Amino acid sequence: MKKTYLFLISIILIFSLSACALFPMPFGNPFVNSGDNSDSADPNQSIKIPEATVPAAVIEPEGELGDFYVKITSFELIEDYNGDPSILIVYSFTNNSQESAAAIYEVSTRAYQNGVELSDALTYSLDNYDSGISMKEIQPGITIDIPCVYLLSSETAPVEFEIGELFSLDPNIVGDVFEISESGETVLSRAPEGVMDFKVGAFDVSVVSYRVSKDYDGSSVLILELGVTNNGPNSESFDLSAEINAFQNGIELSTAYMVDGVDSHTKRALLRPGAGVAVYYCFTLSDESPVDFELSELISFDDTVHTFTVELDQ
Repeated sequence: MKKTYLFLISIILIFSLSACALFPMPFGNPFVNSGDNSDSADPNQSIKIPEATVPAAVIEPEGELGDFYVKITSFELIEDYNGDPSILIVYSFTNNSQESAAAIYEVSTRAYQNGVELSDALTYSLDNYDSGISMKEIQPGITIDIPCVYLLSSETAPVEFEIGELFSLDPNIVGDVFEISESGETVLSRAPEGVMDFKVGAFDVSVVSYRVSKDYDGSSVLILELGVTNNGPNSESFDLSAEINAFQNGIELSTAYMVDGVDSHTKRALLRPGAGVAVYYCFTLSDESPVDFELSELISFDDTVHTFTVELDQ
């Protein structure tokens, strides 16, 4: 039943995509592998990363997407409200349908560096652009310019930008690659190595480390770091592909939010085939007893559940 709920939630999240949005930790081996109901993985075997398949075939910077015509027009390197390096990308959206439409409900945009989807950047204002224009309906025949701002993960690697239909089985996309530095090149991100490996759907998963910290209200939380690599043929998000639960004394722990020093974006980010990242999961602890983890594919006919335990006193 829980997986059914999570499936419905994942569908809602996918359909709510907007046209544009608004440490390694060195430990020894504190993990106790409780096994799973599949063949055990060799903890000494490194993760196999397939040959990169990004980007896909030649992609044009303009074209038709359903009843709409889009054209990527420009980019500019800027800073977000925090002063962090970001990129502003602008594309035009023409409504060629027979009725009024808003871009946010018709197309979705994504940007990547080194095979990892970039997170949306927050800015105070954008000179000469209406940051909320994608949410406004436009009549047939009207063209508007839509700004998208992303937080850069690298100040040299090229930025790959894509636009596709929001609700469609048509794989056709419009895209472009922006060279933001003369010395920049795309090198697929690699996941950190861990002490044990699992196969979860298209992902190779490595348990890397854990640490105990505090959340925003001072409660003790366990931060679990996993290294994940997408070995599938398509771009996928680990958080929409896998389910991880934590237990103390047989009772499920609640997910912890607003924990300092934790990158919450990477587990939701789409990963190109062959790309890997560190992802973090946080759970509110009930006491200092061992924490049991269950890791499985979110939506699957395979009932395999990988289990492992961490000892908090180590």
